[in-house]
Amino acid sequence: MTIGFVLDSDIDHPGGVQRFVKGLYKFVTQQGHHAVIFTGGAKGESEQLGFKVCRLGRVKNLPGNDAEISVFADWVEEADIKFLLKDEGVDLLHIQGVFGLLGIRFLDVGQLPSVGTFHNFWEPERLPQVFRLSFPIFGHYVGKMKIKIADSTAARELMQRIAPGDYYIIPPGINVERFRLARGKRFFPKSWVQIVYVGRLDKRKGLMHLLRAFLKVKSEVDEAGLLVVGKGSLRDEAEEFVRRNHLEDVCFMGYVPDDELPSYYRGSDIFCSPAVHGECFGIVLVEAMAANLPIVAFDNAGYRDVLTGEGRRFLVESGNVDRLALALIQLCRDSDLRRRMSEWGRREVEQYDWNVVGQKYLEIYKRLITEGKE
Repeated sequence: MTIGFVLDSDIDHPGGVQRFVKGLYKFVTQQGHHAVIFTGGAKGESEQLGFKVCRLGRVKNLPGNDAEISVFADWVEEADIKFLLKDEGVDLLHIQGVFGLLGIRFLDVGQLPSVGTFHNFWEPERLPQVFRLSFPIFGHYVGKMKIKIADSTAARELMQRIAPGDYYIIPPGINVERFRLARGKRFFPKSWVQIVYVGRLDKRKGLMHLLRAFLKVKSEVDEAGLLVVGKGSLRDEAEEFVRRNHLEDVCFMGYVPDDELPSYYRGSDIFCSPAVHGECFGIVLVEAMAANLPIVAFDNAGYRDVLTGEGRRFLVESGNVDRLALALIQLCRDSDLRRRMSEWGRREVEQYDWNVVGQKYLEIYKRLITEGKE
């Protein structure tokens, strides 16, 4: 069986959808199947890591939902798509949403069984008018998919507004063992509490809120350091804030390759994700749980699917810097509490392992191909 993953954004653009595609690709190929990723952009890290990638055009980085979005920006001819699908022997298409041109073109031309996974979320009041006006177009293409999957309750709620129907909910997966067994990297003394942020440096991800909260943390906890992992348009503003406020114990690590990422989690004591809105799921939360980290985060729709029960203890009001700081201070001062919250995450994270999540997708793939032959 050969699965064709279709991704409108560049597979090497930092983001949770890209990590989802790469993780599922690895799982299905490890199970003896074949896969190819159809995407845009220039050759990059994915090819170097051994992924089979077909790049079909340019991508442009555009502002959207208070973030930078990578968007496919070329027209692909029908003959080219048909040739690629035949040449690669693709049996089934797995399309990451229908909000970009590439996914729409493959649905128009592919004539293969198709699965759609939807990773997007906007709060209703934040939906752009042009997006609302496009609902009928998106709904038409969603209707062409045999199986529709949302990766969270939040994603399903958005899709029900766009194209009402039946949607499975299957969360993204990770390799739990890779994070759990990683050798940790320390950038501050062992006696200190190392807080880590992992994500793009853009407005929606909330780094500036975290820096303001960390300023308050340092007024109460001397032996605390903040590690910032990721790149983005707010890097200069963030570094200027650190300089202006004499926050010496903040390290900007920039982009970290995927194979090194677990060690940054594993060497830390607290994970903080201050995304203010628009989060569909929160793969970084699951990665932190696998690395045995307690989590402090702003409350938004996608995170509520992941942080349940005791895990919601440090899910604080979105945008409230004072409450974010108080939660961090409480965990910095109480190692027993950190350990208890870590144990909650260690128990909960098993459901997100690729051996669980990937198997659900494999069963769907096999069913669709079998139905197509009948």
